[in-house]
Amino acid sequence: MPETTNTAEIAAKVSKELFGTFLWETRGPKDESWPCEAPAEHGKRRRGKEGGTSAGTDSVADATAAAAEPDQGPVSEDDIQAGSVQAAQITHPTDIVFYYDEPYSNHRTYINCDLKSYAANTIKKSEVKKAIVSLARALACLEKSAVWRDRYVLGDKNALFACLLFVYNHDGEYNSAFDEILAEINISNLDIPKGSKIIVLGPREISWLDNVSDEILRMKGNELIGPRESWRYFYPPLVLAKNVQPSARAAIVEMLTGPWIILKHRPDGNTKDAILVFYRGPGKAMEEFSLLIDYLMFHGLVDEGVNITVRVSMQGKESRALFDKAIDDYIVRFDGGDQLAALLKAIHYESMTFVRRQYSTVEIGMKYA
Repeated sequence: MPETTNTAEIAAKVSKELFGTFLWETRGPKDESWPCEAPAEHGKRRRGKEGGTSAGTDSVADATAAAAEPDQGPVSEDDIQAGSVQAAQITHPTDIVFYYDEPYSNHRTYINCDLKSYAANTIKKSEVKKAIVSLARALACLEKSAVWRDRYVLGDKNALFACLLFVYNHDGEYNSAFDEILAEINISNLDIPKGSKIIVLGPREISWLDNVSDEILRMKGNELIGPRESWRYFYPPLVLAKNVQPSARAAIVEMLTGPWIILKHRPDGNTKDAILVFYRGPGKAMEEFSLLIDYLMFHGLVDEGVNITVRVSMQGKESRALFDKAIDDYIVRFDGGDQLAALLKAIHYESMTFVRRQYSTVEIGMKYA
């Protein structure tokens, strides 16, 4: 249907812009299907204990033909074994594949994406459940699929795999708790390969990342941030794992879903990197900012001549006062002198400009037509 096509274009547009800012790269063809490696298992209707087709259950593992691609319909194991349905008819979809280098290992992570764009009143548990089931099946197959690897995997690095469900609300009206929908979905029986993962980004998470991306791009346009070539998202050396890949510049999934995002950049004419911190928390307690300041100090990011800016979004009205209080508390706790006080008080605290995208499916359709 045209509306379905248009809403899919919205999700594709947002994901490319958003993840591009976090230095994710794309690889291979988009909007393609590839043959299933387990057609007897993934094409069958799940049978109940008495031989009937199970239905009406909330278990993700019990999702049946509804999780199959709409153009291929439900297929039973008997049909496949009898030869009435060709195994090649069972396929998995790929909307787009992103990849990035891992900072703590010589691996490259490839993320097979299912991009969804819904109006607020169409985000339902059943739809999310079907999408997760479909992704779990794809994840089980893509590591074995020569077709998928030939299309998307570069041969010069060890590969890790993930699948991402990207649930975007294109009318900007969704206010319900997406986390509650996820909590009601039983994923315990999903056969996710060891070392792989499924990531779900709902409307709230995407809105946060979209605001961070927008802030970075606006700062770049206003020459408040160094050239893109100097960007590097910050990963501290760990006790048991050092940063091993100079090419690992991207913000990995774990950072994007964490409490803050830290970007190092080199403004033109500067000899030291500047630090840009995007803080996600509610900002309603001093202890929140104390944790952030402890982190910056522990990893040596606070230093003479290093410009640090903390940008916050959707904060309480007392957040700035709490941030200043956390700095004063740190100085007292560690018996800091004038030099430490000057370094910490030089940290810039600024509110982000909150943006709320809204798209018209009609407008998108006219544009791409």
